[in-house]
Amino acid sequence: MTNYSFPSLGRTIRFAVDVLGVLPRKRSDNDGLDETDKKRIQKKLLRLANEEGRLEDNIDEIVAELSEILGRALNNDEIRFAICETLWDIYEDYNTTIKSDGTYLSERETIEWFCISLAIPRLAFSVPKHMLRANLAGRGLIYPSDKDWYLPSIADGRITWPLAKTMHWIYQTFDVRQERFHYPNRGTANEDVHNKQRQNLENAREWTKGNNTPSWSGLRWNFSYAFDGLAACQAESDRRDLPAALRENLYYILFIARFSTDLCKRIERSHGLVFLEQCIAKYQQHRQWLTGEVETHRLIVEEVIEETKDAGVPHDVIWCRLSDEHWRLLADRMTKCGERMRELLMRGGQMHDVRGAEGELIHQFREYPVRFCLSFLDEQTQNEIPDGFVEAFNRALELKSSETTEPEVDEYEADLKQRDLEKRLMWIPPWLRAVIRYKNEDYEGAFQFAEIAFNYAKYSAGREQYNLVNLYVELAAKNRDKKRFKKGVEWARFIGLKIRWLRDAEPTDENLDLAFEMLGKAQYFQF
Repeated sequence: MTNYSFPSLGRTIRFAVDVLGVLPRKRSDNDGLDETDKKRIQKKLLRLANEEGRLEDNIDEIVAELSEILGRALNNDEIRFAICETLWDIYEDYNTTIKSDGTYLSERETIEWFCISLAIPRLAFSVPKHMLRANLAGRGLIYPSDKDWYLPSIADGRITWPLAKTMHWIYQTFDVRQERFHYPNRGTANEDVHNKQRQNLENAREWTKGNNTPSWSGLRWNFSYAFDGLAACQAESDRRDLPAALRENLYYILFIARFSTDLCKRIERSHGLVFLEQCIAKYQQHRQWLTGEVETHRLIVEEVIEETKDAGVPHDVIWCRLSDEHWRLLADRMTKCGERMRELLMRGGQMHDVRGAEGELIHQFREYPVRFCLSFLDEQTQNEIPDGFVEAFNRALELKSSETTEPEVDEYEADLKQRDLEKRLMWIPPWLRAVIRYKNEDYEGAFQFAEIAFNYAKYSAGREQYNLVNLYVELAAKNRDKKRFKKGVEWARFIGLKIRWLRDAEPTDENLDLAFEMLGKAQYFQF
């Protein structure tokens, strides 16, 4: 059955954790986690998937765990900061969207819309933002000269993944063939070393062919073992003794390449090569549009550093402070540019009218805000609202507010099926049936339908679910179902909905008990 919704919170967070590759699968001796740690993290992920307990607290705990694990995996606070902040920016876009925007698209189409319209532009925006905030350019790191080294390269339907590109770059940088890099002491090592190096070479060959994607611990272990082997290589021509700092540098690059490879492979498997190409092109486009902003900001910061060189202010402090201000002001220009375009459209204008004002808008807001907003508006027209969808939703609001009968809901549901809208508005018929029973004070029957509607609406109805969530919470109280009452309250808190008798109060046991008792006593819901 096709779902017409956003993916759930649990699935989304689980996806991010899996793509990062930091929860070990095989080689656990270098990950710093014991079995208790792993079980605790898996339990938290399961609780989030089941939406048990306080959603935001569960998310915060998992994010904190991941940040700590990344810190151990990368051994660099600045790079961990840039990665975590970038991922958090994308999560916040997802978070905001499921709370406010409903969807009439299938889950697959919804994911594709979110990626192209929001996630990829956000990624292109956040990568330079947090790199500049953390002053990564000042760390003296080496990385491939190809600006697309961390993106897949696609030619004639064949994909070269970032991990393969990065591994070949490392071999070329140190002028060592892959075989000698991973198997430097062939024929001279003891059997144990021989077997490990042979297996590492086989794994490396598979990775460069794109056949498998390792976990981060597996990839790091392989290269760490290779570095040690190269340092002790008996053949002087192949001996490479890499300093610890250089090794760490290469681990950072490998981590990013592995992450990108895992992510892009999942996109290609689930959505196809054409969509992956669209994602790459969209990222490159936004990155190019941002070039002027990045270079202007870089020059300003460098000028401030030169002017204050005698004041003793650390360069990292200057980069962070000025970057925060620059990207905040850029976001403000983007918002105002979007508002100005909406004004033009609200006055009866069309997209060609907005494009006619492009030069004036660029003069006022600069290039990136205008390019971003125009691109976003163009993408909104790619997925047309199904015929009859708006009329069907408005008809549901009329039925909810009137003395509706079961036959009328039956007729409404039959009309949805006839228009092929039933699956896109799965939550509405049970919601209407719950309303009918609530008005007749059949709270038990109402709750059964309210729960069906609640579960369908969470990731598809956006802000339109607010009335339903209020009804669900009240009916849970009237049916003395404390577990579902708490579940409804937590979802309401997550989407920013204030529940009667709780409002802004913390959901302590005392406050929850009060709200539970009061909502169970009388009719509060307004139609």
